[in-house]
Amino acid sequence: MEQGFETNTDGKAPYGPQRILERHRRMAARIEELRTNGAVRPEPGPRAIASLSRDAFFASTSRELRWALDQEGRLQLVDGAWQTVLGWLPEQLQGWYWEEIVFSGDRVRVGEVLSRVAAGGAPEHDVEVRLALAGGGHRLTLWSFQAGSGTDSILGLGRDATELEVQPTKQPPRLLQRRNAKLAARLSELEANYSAVDRFAGTAAHQLAEPLVIAESSAILLAEELGADLDPMLRSRLDAIGRGAARARRLMDALLVDARTGGCPPVLRPVALASVVDETLASLEHQIQERSASVVVVPLPQVHGDPGLLSVVFDNLVSNALKYGPRSGGRVDITAERIADRVRISVASGGMPIPADQAERIFQPFHRVPGERRVPGIGLGLTICARLMERLDGEIGVEPGAEGGNAFWIDLRPAA
Repeated sequence: MEQGFETNTDGKAPYGPQRILERHRRMAARIEELRTNGAVRPEPGPRAIASLSRDAFFASTSRELRWALDQEGRLQLVDGAWQTVLGWLPEQLQGWYWEEIVFSGDRVRVGEVLSRVAAGGAPEHDVEVRLALAGGGHRLTLWSFQAGSGTDSILGLGRDATELEVQPTKQPPRLLQRRNAKLAARLSELEANYSAVDRFAGTAAHQLAEPLVIAESSAILLAEELGADLDPMLRSRLDAIGRGAARARRLMDALLVDARTGGCPPVLRPVALASVVDETLASLEHQIQERSASVVVVPLPQVHGDPGLLSVVFDNLVSNALKYGPRSGGRVDITAERIADRVRISVASGGMPIPADQAERIFQPFHRVPGERRVPGIGLGLTICARLMERLDGEIGVEPGAEGGNAFWIDLRPAA
């Protein structure tokens, strides 16, 4: 044995070069085993410490958000200032579907954008997206999207738009400039459409008035020419034709005047509602008899309004009450009551109740209650009524009837 070395039974020195190498290999293998099992966490080196420091600094000062979506629309990379802007830790959102964090009212629009980009379309920028806050509510953000590669279907880069919207500057932010431009364009479009509708209404009223005058005058002349030779039943029918044509002509005249003066409010004056309703019932007498219906009218007050426009409103409401009520033996109640500083006139009848979710929509143009096919129509009568009530400084609505069916009401200012 050489001096200075202690030997083992295998002939190897315990601290010799071979033994030290073996011990290092065993220690490395054991450390790797512990790391794999999670028992040992590697100490961050200088590069890792620098990377963590950079990420913390950027996250605290930047309002930038980043994500990458996989082919199924899940967030497979979430990075940036999510915690600062929205209160979410990026790892919390990992694996979420993008719809889960996007406001429900934006999902269809954002989905269309993502579909275009994923299909190979050009990148899209400044897409407004409201994202859910961790503590509740939503925050407006602006995003740019482009197609990804590999496992990334879509790459997104967003930023908080809240501060951009309210930041006081000498010049409006670019976002507000775009929005103002869009609103101005939309306003011009609506004004043009409104003018076109008014012109159409005026033209239609004028064109339709002419055959009504012919029908009215022809009925009167025919009754006069036949004189005593005219059968009483036929005379009654001719009178009904004349009254109906005259009534329709007056309604058309009222619409024509309203269309021509659409930019100016009508001149409101005291109107006896009893007279307006009497004329309406007289013109609808044939429909009332045909359905064996009864109409009960309480004493009605005077209101501020326009008799021609109110005639159009009551003609629609009473006619609808007859058409949509029972096929035979129905009853229409026209009542009045004082509510605060207004007078409410109700036209109630039986029939199928209008669903609560349709109570406002039925006053929109061309909208009819789903499933209603018994009575033909295009869904403009109530729209016209709503527009005229607005012109008369009043309101219109519908509620369930006291004994079933529906009660349409209008609110007007009482005459002094």
